[in-house]
Amino acid sequence: MAAEATASQLALTQGSEVWFWVEDWLKATVTSVEGTTVTIEDENGGTHVVEDATEEKLPLQNPKGKGGVDDMTQLSYLNEPGVLHNLKDRYSFDSIYTYTGSILIAVNPFYPVPQLYGEHMMYSYRDRMLGELSPHVYAIAEEAFKQMSLYNQSQSVLISGESGAGKTETSKLIMNYLAFVGGHSKEKQSGEKTVEQQVLESNPILEAFGNAKTVRNNNSSRFGKYMEIQFDSKLRISGAAIRTYLLERSRVVFVNDPERTFHSFYQLCYGADDEEREALKLKPAQEYKYLAQSTCFEIEDMDNKEGYRRTKEAMSIVGMTEDDQKCVFRVVAIVLHLGNVVFVPDTEDDEKCVLAEDSGDSVNAAAELLGTQPDTLAKALSTRTRHTFDGAITSPLNAAAATHSRDSLSKTIYSKLFDWLVEKINTSIGQDANSKLTVGVLDIYGFEQFKKNDFEQFCINLANEKLQQHFNQQIFKKEQEEYKKEEIEWTYIDFVDNQDMLDLIEKKPGGIIDLLDEQCQFPKATNADFAQKLYNSFTGNKRFSKPKLSRSAFTLNHYAGNVTYDTDNFLEKNKDYVIAEHKNMLASSEYEFVASLFKDNEEEKQKEEASKGRRKSVSAFRFASLGNTFKGQLKELMTALSQTEPHYVRCIKPNNVNKPGIFETMNVLHQLRCGGVLEAIRISCAGYPSRNSFYDFAERFGLLCPSLYDEGLEDSQICEKLLELAKLEGHQIGKTKIFLKGGQMAMMDKLRTEKMNAAATIIARHLMSFVAKKNYKKKMEAIVTIQSGARSMFARKVFNHKRNTRAATKIQTRYRGHKAFKDYNKKKHAAVQIQSVFRGMKARRHAHDLKKDRSALRIQRKWKGSKERNKFLHYRSSLTKVQGLWRAKKAKEALRQLRLEARQAASLLKDKKALETKMKDMEQNVENLQEQKAELRAQLKKAKTQLADSAEAEENLAASLTEIEELKATVEQEKESNQKLQEEVSGLKEALQAAEDAKAGLEGEVAQAKEEVEKLKEEVSSKANDLEGLKTENESMAKEGEGMIEKDKKIEELASRLAEVEALNNALNSKLAEVHQTPNGKGGFMDGMRRMSNGVQMAFSNDSTPVTATPESRLSEYSADSHMSELDKQQRELEVRKHKLRAEKQGAQQSKLLELLLTNKEFHDGISVGACTTFKCLLHWNAFQAERTTIFDQIIQSVGGILEENQDNNDVLAHWLTNSVTLLALFRRFVRPPSESGIQRRSRAPSGLFAFRSSMIFSRSPAPDSSAQSSQKQVEAKYPALLFKQQLDAFVQKIFSLLRDNIKKDIAPTLNHCIHAPRGRAASAADGKKSRGGPTLSSHWTTVINIMQSLLQLMKDTHVPKFLIRKLFKQIFAFINVQLFNQLLLRRECCSFSNGEYVKTGLAELENWIHVSTTDYVGTALEELKQIRQAVSFLVIHQKPKKSLEEITNDLCPILSVQQLYRISTMYWDDKYGTETVSGEVLGRMKKMMVEDSNSSNSNTSFLLDDDPSVPFDYSQLTEDVVEMKIKLNSFPVPDFL
Repeated sequence: MAAEATASQLALTQGSEVWFWVEDWLKATVTSVEGTTVTIEDENGGTHVVEDATEEKLPLQNPKGKGGVDDMTQLSYLNEPGVLHNLKDRYSFDSIYTYTGSILIAVNPFYPVPQLYGEHMMYSYRDRMLGELSPHVYAIAEEAFKQMSLYNQSQSVLISGESGAGKTETSKLIMNYLAFVGGHSKEKQSGEKTVEQQVLESNPILEAFGNAKTVRNNNSSRFGKYMEIQFDSKLRISGAAIRTYLLERSRVVFVNDPERTFHSFYQLCYGADDEEREALKLKPAQEYKYLAQSTCFEIEDMDNKEGYRRTKEAMSIVGMTEDDQKCVFRVVAIVLHLGNVVFVPDTEDDEKCVLAEDSGDSVNAAAELLGTQPDTLAKALSTRTRHTFDGAITSPLNAAAATHSRDSLSKTIYSKLFDWLVEKINTSIGQDANSKLTVGVLDIYGFEQFKKNDFEQFCINLANEKLQQHFNQQIFKKEQEEYKKEEIEWTYIDFVDNQDMLDLIEKKPGGIIDLLDEQCQFPKATNADFAQKLYNSFTGNKRFSKPKLSRSAFTLNHYAGNVTYDTDNFLEKNKDYVIAEHKNMLASSEYEFVASLFKDNEEEKQKEEASKGRRKSVSAFRFASLGNTFKGQLKELMTALSQTEPHYVRCIKPNNVNKPGIFETMNVLHQLRCGGVLEAIRISCAGYPSRNSFYDFAERFGLLCPSLYDEGLEDSQICEKLLELAKLEGHQIGKTKIFLKGGQMAMMDKLRTEKMNAAATIIARHLMSFVAKKNYKKKMEAIVTIQSGARSMFARKVFNHKRNTRAATKIQTRYRGHKAFKDYNKKKHAAVQIQSVFRGMKARRHAHDLKKDRSALRIQRKWKGSKERNKFLHYRSSLTKVQGLWRAKKAKEALRQLRLEARQAASLLKDKKALETKMKDMEQNVENLQEQKAELRAQLKKAKTQLADSAEAEENLAASLTEIEELKATVEQEKESNQKLQEEVSGLKEALQAAEDAKAGLEGEVAQAKEEVEKLKEEVSSKANDLEGLKTENESMAKEGEGMIEKDKKIEELASRLAEVEALNNALNSKLAEVHQTPNGKGGFMDGMRRMSNGVQMAFSNDSTPVTATPESRLSEYSADSHMSELDKQQRELEVRKHKLRAEKQGAQQSKLLELLLTNKEFHDGISVGACTTFKCLLHWNAFQAERTTIFDQIIQSVGGILEENQDNNDVLAHWLTNSVTLLALFRRFVRPPSESGIQRRSRAPSGLFAFRSSMIFSRSPAPDSSAQSSQKQVEAKYPALLFKQQLDAFVQKIFSLLRDNIKKDIAPTLNHCIHAPRGRAASAADGKKSRGGPTLSSHWTTVINIMQSLLQLMKDTHVPKFLIRKLFKQIFAFINVQLFNQLLLRRECCSFSNGEYVKTGLAELENWIHVSTTDYVGTALEELKQIRQAVSFLVIHQKPKKSLEEITNDLCPILSVQQLYRISTMYWDDKYGTETVSGEVLGRMKKMMVEDSNSSNSNTSFLLDDDPSVPFDYSQLTEDVVEMKIKLNSFPVPDFL
C-alpha cells in the first residue's frame, strides 16, 4: 500500500487534471507540487491546498472525450468520479445505456426515446457480440439468448434498482426481444395473444395488487417478480411462468404518511360504479382506517378510476370471468371493512374486549361479504381457543390482541388473494412442462435507505445482500475469465465478501432473525427487549453498531453503506400467526371463492396430523415468522438463480423529481453503491484496473518515443518498448490488451504530461520568436508605407497645381473660340434666311402658272374620252345580244344529244349485271370442282392405306378404281363445262371491250360538253342546274366503267386458275392410268399419290397456309368411307399406331430441345441462342395455341432444378436471368392473350370455297416484307402458354432476388470493416511519412470495388439487359448505404473525424468506379448512397459548434432526419484535432423536435435505415425495356437434330 501511495503521489505534476471533493466531485488542475502538498485550482476558480495528497484524495481525470465511453472498464482511471462523470456525460446526449464490463447500467431518461427501440433496433442487435455495438438492453437479451442456444443452459437477467428507475420497462423490453428472436412454438389465431403479450398484459393486475406509493416512487413494486420465459428444443417460446417473492404484507395494515397502501384499495373506492358500491357496501376511501393512516389518497398523473377500468380489462384479457373479478374485489372490500372493526376494553374486565359502537356496520358488511355470521366473525377475532386433553378452552382477548388478530386476518386474506391472482395468471399464460431451457427476468426492489427504516427495509436489504453476494461471485468469475482469455499470468484476487453480514442476519442460532423469532414467542416481550438483546449479542461485531442517541435502533454496515433500523414495529410485523378460528371460519364460508383461498394443502395437513399425534395441548395460534418465510422464499430464488447463467442490468434513477435532463450526482452515486457497480469496479481495481487495447495505448503514449514508429513494430511491441522506457514493472501484456497495476497508468500520464510540457515550452519559444519577427516585419512595412504615402502626397499636390494651370488655359482658349464662332454663325444664318424667302416667292409664282395649264388639258381629255366610250358601249351591247341568241340555239341541240347518250349508258349497266351473274355461276362450278377433288384425294388416301396393309385390299382397290373412273368421267364433263365457261368469258371480254370503247367516246364527248357549258355558264344561268346534274351522272358512269375493267382483270385471273386446274386434271388422269397399269405396284402408287397431293396443295393454297377442309369436303369423305365399313377396325388401329409414332417423335424432339436449352450458352448478336431457338420451336409446334401440352412443364421443371442446385452460383443465375428475360420478350412480341374481339374475328372469318376463292384472287398481290410480317403477326395464347408466361416472370424475379442476395452476402462481411479505419500502427506511421493528403484506401474497400467490377463483367458476359443491371446495382448500393449508415450510428468508435475521412475516401473511390462504369450499366446508383455520404460529410466538416440547425438541416444534411442528426452529433468525437460537436443550443433544439415528433402518431422515430427486399420492377416495365432488343427469329439457324 505504501508503494502504491508513493506512486500516486509521484504521478501528480504541475498541470495534472484531477478530481476534488467539495460537497461534490469538481474538476481541478494541479498548479504546484511540493512533496506531498499539492495546490490545485478547481473549475469554479477556487484554490485548495491538499496535504498528504494521494490518489484517493485527488483521483486523476480520464482523457477528455465528448460523450464518454461505452464501457467504463476502458477508462484509463477507473475511479468513482470518473464513473459518475462518464454517466453524466452520456446522459446529456441521451446515451442512457453504459457497460461496466458485462453489467449494463440503464439511466431512466424520464421521457420517451422511441428511436432507441423497435424492430429496426432488434434487427441491428441480432447475432451481434456483446460490446460490438453501442450499449443497449437488447444486447443483454441477445447475449442471454445466444448463450442459452450455444451452451444449452438456462439464463437469467437480474434487473435491480430503486423505485422509479425503470426496472419494469426494462423487463418488458427484454421480453419483447426474446419474443422477437425466439418466435413461438404454436401459431396464434387471429386475436389470440402471444406468451410475452399475456405476460405484459398481466402487469396492470400485479401493479394494482402489488404496487404502492412510497416516498421515492408513486408506483413502487412491493414484491419481487421473477418472469420465466420457457423455450422448446427448437428455441421457440413455448410457455412462461411468473413467480412472486417477498410481498410486503404489512403494508396492508401499516402505512406511513405520505405513502399509500396497495393501489387496488383506492381503485375500488374511486372506480366502482353505483351497483358495485351497493353490493360491496363501499364508503369513501377517507372513511377506511387502513387508508386513513396516510393523508395521500390520490396521486398526480395516476387516475384511480382509470386504473380500476384498466385492471378489470387486464383481468378479462388473462381469462378471468366476470364472476372471478367480482370475487376478487369482494375480498378487497372485506379487507377494507375489517380495518374499520375496532375493539375497546370491556368496562368490567380489562382482559376482555368488546366491539366499538361504530363498528357494527363494518362487522356486518365484512361478515356478509365473507359468507359468515357477524357473531362468528366477532368471536373469531376476539377470542382464542386452546385444545387440551380435557377439551377446548376458549379465552377472551384484550383489545390490543384482538386488533392484532384482526390485522393478521387482513394480511392473510390479502396475501392469499395475491397468490391466487398469480396462479390464475400462470394458468392463463400456460407453462411448458417439457421445457428444459428458460430465460428468467428478475424484477426486484433495490437497496432501500430512508430516514426511518422499518422491518420492510430490513427484509429488502437482506434480499439485496444475498443478490450482491451472488453478483460479486459472478463478477469475480468474469474477471478471472478475462485474464484467462488474454492469457496473462495472474494470482487469486481477494475481494470483500459479505458472508459475515448474511451470517449476522440469518444464522441459526444467534442471527438477528432467529433472535427476533425468539422474542416474538414471548407474549410480554417488547421492542426495547429485542433491541437490548441485539446489543448484548453483537457488541463486538464490526458489521453491527448501536446509535448513540437511541435505545431501540441498531445500525448495520451493509455493502452499500450504514443503515439504521428502528425496532419499534419489528415484533408486530414479524408475527404471522395462523389462527385456527380464522381458518375454520373462512374455510366454511358460503362463498366458494373465499373458501378456496383457505383450503389446506398437503404440507399443512401433515403438520396438523403430526401435531394431533403429540400428547399435548394445541394452541389456537400457530406462530409463523414472516422473517423465516422471507428467508425461505429468498432461498428458493437464489436456488433458481444458481441454476442459470446470470446477466445484470442496473437501473439508475437520475433525480428524485422524475424529470428529464436532471442528473443528481449524489443520488446516482448512492444508487451505484447500492447496485454494486462500485463494488464491481473495486474488484476490477484489485487486479489490473487499467486495461487498454494495444492501439489505444500506443496512440496515447506513442509521443514518449516517436522513433518507435519508424522501426515497423507491431502495436504490442511498441507498448512493451514504451513500458520499458517508463521502467514500470508488474504489468501484463495479453493477446489484445495491456493490463496495468494501480498507479501505473498515472505514472504513464505523468511522463506524457512532462513530455508534452517540454514540447509545449519549445513550441512556445519558437512561437514567441515567430510572433516577434512577424511584429517587427509589420512595423517596418508600416513605416515604409507611411513614408511612401507622405512623399506621394507632396508629389500629388505639385502635379495637381500644374494640371489645374494647364486646364485653366485650355478652358479660356476654348471659350474665346466658341464665342467668335457663335457670332459668325448668327450672321450667316440671317443672310441665308433672306435669300430663301426671295427664292421661294419666285418659285411659287412659276408653279401657279403650270397648275393652270395642266387643269385645262385634263378637262379637254375627259370630255373627249367620255364621248368615245359611250359610242363603244352601244356597239358592244348590240353584238353581245346577237351572240347570245346563237349560242343558246347550239346549247339546246347539245343537251338533246347528251340525254340520248345517257339512255344508252343505262343499257350498258344491265349488261354488266348479267356478266356478274355469269361470274357467280362460274364460281359455283369451281366450288363443285373443289369438292370433287377433295373426294378424289380422300379415296386415294384410303386406297394407299389399304395397299400398305395387305394384299386383300386389292379387290376393294379395284372397286375404288372403278369409282375413280367414274370420277374421271365427271372431271371430263367439268372440263367441257369449263371450256364453255371460257367461251362465255371470251364473249364477256368482247362485250367489255365494246363497253370500254363506248366509254372512251362518251368521255370525249363529255369533255367537249364541259367546255361548252363552261363558256355558256355566265350567260345561260337558268340552264346551270341541268348541266350540273348531267355532269354528275356522267362521272358515275365513268366509275362504273372502271369497276368493269377491274372485273375484267379478275376474270383473267380466274381463267388462269382454270388453266392450272385443267393441267392438274391431266396430271390426275395420267396417274390414274399408271394405277391401272400397275395394280400391285405400291411404291409407285404411293409416290404418285404423294406428288399429286403436293400438287393439289400447291394449287389450292398459299405458300404457307394449309388447305382448310370445308364441311362439304368432310361430308364427301364420310360418304366415301361408308363404302369401306369393313376396314374400320384396321383403320382405327392404323390411326392409333400413327398417333403413337407421332407422340414418340414429338417427345424425342422435346428432349432434344430441352438439351439444347439447358446446355447451349452461346449468344448471337447479344441474344441467347438457346432461348430464341426454343421459342422458335414452340411457335413451329403451335405449342402456344395448344389446349394441353407438357413442353412448358418440362422447361419449368428443368430450369427450376438447375436454379435449386445453383442458388449460390452467380454465373448460372446470370445466364438463366438472360434466358428468362429473352423468352419473356419473345412472348410479348409474338404471342397475344386471348380476347373476345379475337374470337369474334375468327368466327366471322371466311371459310370453305369462299376462302379458297379469295386466296386465289389475291395470291398474285405482292407479299409484304418478312420482317414486318413477323413483327405484326401474333398467335393467340391458350391457358398453358399464359401459365408459362407467369412462371417465366416468377423465374425472373426469383433469379434477380437470388443474385442480389448473393452479392449482399459477399459484401456484408467486408462492409463491417469498411466502416472502421484499420488500426495498423506501423503501417499508418509509414504511410503518414509518404503521404499527407488523407487516408489511403484499404484492402476492404478494394475488395468491395472488385466485387462490383466482377459482377458488372459477369452481367456483360451473359448479356443481361441493361435495365436489369441498373436495377441490380441500385439495390446493391442501397444495401451498402443501409449497412454503412446503420453501423455508423450504432458504433461510437466509427463516429470519429479520422474514420469519417477514411469512409469518405472509400466512397470517393466507389463513386469513381461508378463514373468509369458509365450510367448505361450502373444508372443512378450513386444517389442511393446519399445518407452515408451526407453523414460522413458531417463528420469531417470543421467548426461544428458554429453551425446552426438550419444550416445543418438545409445545406449540409438535408436528407437526414432530426433523429439521425442528433444521434451522429451526440456520438461524434474528434480523435485527430480534438474539436467539439455541435453547440448545446443546436442539440437542445434537435431534442425538442424529436419530442414533438414522438408525440405525433405518424412520425417515424427510428434513426436506422431499412433495407428494401422487394423486386424493383414488374412484368410491364421489364418487357417494355427488353422488347427494344432487335430479335429476329429467322436469323437464328435451327440445329440439324431439330
